[in-house]
Amino acid sequence: MELLLQEYAKAGPRRIVQAQGKPVAPALITALTACLRTLAWPTTTRERPKVQAHRYFTLQRPDTKFTVETGAKAKLNAAKLEKYADIWALLNETLASVDKDFAEAYTGVAITYGFTDSPHIDTENIGPFYGISLGDFEGGGRIAVESGQQEVTHLDTFQRLGRVDGRFPHWVTKYTGERYSLIYYRTVGDVTPMTTAVLP
Repeated sequence: MELLLQEYAKAGPRRIVQAQGKPVAPALITALTACLRTLAWPTTTRERPKVQAHRYFTLQRPDTKFTVETGAKAKLNAAKLEKYADIWALLNETLASVDKDFAEAYTGVAITYGFTDSPHIDTENIGPFYGISLGDFEGGGRIAVESGQQEVTHLDTFQRLGRVDGRFPHWVTKYTGERYSLIYYRTVGDVTPMTTAVLP
């Protein structure tokens, strides 16, 4: 990694490309934001400790192996779905308003508060994800993804659903204020070949 960063430094700053997600209906934005602000976040350790976020947990679809199969993990996922039934319904309605097919195919959603920086790749994903950010923040908060050897795309997901292939390195640009995010992803099913980092 150090050698890679040195080569980037030699080449100079990478080109920044701006992109926007698809807008979501204001009524859904208002309902989702209110729900997130009053959410009873889990008190257990964050589920993905390698990323920087004040709060982070996931919900898995009720019709996948995560909740259908027996065992402690399946029971835990089923209990979480029951506890967060209100926001789960809103999550599905929001995604379906932009992409009905993906709303029927995704296997889980990550719900975060205060996610910052954290360059990473999503090693378990089998295709692109949809992301949306909500709250009251400024100065950034976009999903940055390496879209070329010397290019980074900054995707605006504020009150918009943007589609990113998380198998490319990506992170969140710096911001100040209150930022929630929802990331819908697939980890089960047919693998979607990697093509471009940001998709329409």
